[in-house]
Amino acid sequence: GNPFFSEVLHAIMARAEETGFDVILQTSRNSEDDLQKCLTRIRQKMIKGIIMLSSPADESFFARLDECAIPVVVIGNVAGHYQHICSVDTDNYHDSIALTDTLIARGRQRIACLHAPLDYHVSIDRLAGFRASLAKHQRPDDPTLVVNGGYTQESALAAARQLLAMPAPPDAVFATDSLKLMSLYRAAAERGLAIPQALTVVGYSNETLSFLLSPPPGGIDIPTQQLGDVSSALLFARIAGEPVPARTLIPTTVI
Repeated sequence: GNPFFSEVLHAIMARAEETGFDVILQTSRNSEDDLQKCLTRIRQKMIKGIIMLSSPADESFFARLDECAIPVVVIGNVAGHYQHICSVDTDNYHDSIALTDTLIARGRQRIACLHAPLDYHVSIDRLAGFRASLAKHQRPDDPTLVVNGGYTQESALAAARQLLAMPAPPDAVFATDSLKLMSLYRAAAERGLAIPQALTVVGYSNETLSFLLSPPPGGIDIPTQQLGDVSSALLFARIAGEPVPARTLIPTTVI
C-alpha cells in the first residue's frame, strides 16, 4: 500500500535489465520467513546478491545473512558493521529535525507526529528527529500527540482521525511517510479543516503524491528513483568484486 516500494522497485528493475540481471521479488510474512527464503535461494545458488527495501531494527537478520558471504545492499540505515552488507539511505534523523524546526519557526504550538511502527530503522530515526527538535526548542513531548499509524491505509486513517478528534487537536502534524500524509488530508477533509489554514501538514512525500494532493504537502520528497538506482548500481559493483562504501547517503531538500 505504500507507493515508495513500487517506485523504488521500478528503478531497481530498470537498472537490472540494463545490466543483464533478473530480479526475484520476495515478500514474506515475517523476518524469519524472509531469512529462510533467502538462505534457501543462496544454498541453491539461485541469486548473486540481495537488495533489501527496508532495514529492520532487529539486526540479527543481518548478522545471519552476513555469514553467507553474499553481497547485500540495504535501503535504510544499518547500525551494525558487517563484511558483506552496505546501506543506501537518506538522513532521516536530521531531515526530521529540520521539518519539525520549520513547524516551530512558523509558530505552531501543538505539533503532533503520526508515525509508522518502530520495527524499522527509518521509523525510529524519523521519530527520534521529531523529538530531538522538540527538546532543542524546550517544547513538551506530549505522548498523546505521538500516534502510531501502522502499515496500512486503514490503520493510518484511523490514527489520523484519532488525532484530529482530540478535545485540543494539533495545529500541525508531522507525517513520517506518504500513507500517513494521505490519511491526514482525508481526515482533515472529513472534519472540514482547510490545509494549511487550519492544519499544517508536513512529512515525507514523493512526486506522485505532490501531484495528487492539493495543496501539495510541504516536507521532503524522498528520492525513490535515486535510491533504487544507486542501490542496484552498488550491488552490481559488489558482485563484480569492486569496492563500495559501507554507507551511502542520498541528499534531500526540505520543501
